[in-house]
Amino acid sequence: DYVLSAWVKEEIDDPTILSYTNPKIYVDFPSTSSPSSTPSAPGVGPYTASGSIIDGWQRIEVKFTIPSAATYINLRLECGVGNCFFDDIRIFPVNGSMKSYVYDPTSL
Repeated sequence: DYVLSAWVKEEIDDPTILSYTNPKIYVDFPSTSSPSSTPSAPGVGPYTASGSIIDGWQRIEVKFTIPSAATYINLRLECGVGNCFFDDIRIFPVNGSMKSYVYDPTSL
């Protein structure tokens, strides 16, 4: 099992929005490294954002299983309407750990 984590944002100026619905992430398993090839295993998704919107960004965090028949993995980022932004996309084993740091360029 693996964890997919990402931060997403919609290009809208509406403070009443409680959750973004347009940014979606799919995980596909093509039979070759070509994104248009026939899948060797069924894909998963769409994954959408949940939780609080923080500084205009909302998190996608889901657990998924890579099928045993999979030989490649492709991430497909989609935006239903308008413009969407995706940041800090990570995939790591569910029993692993990952630390990230963000530094202010002025004060470090």
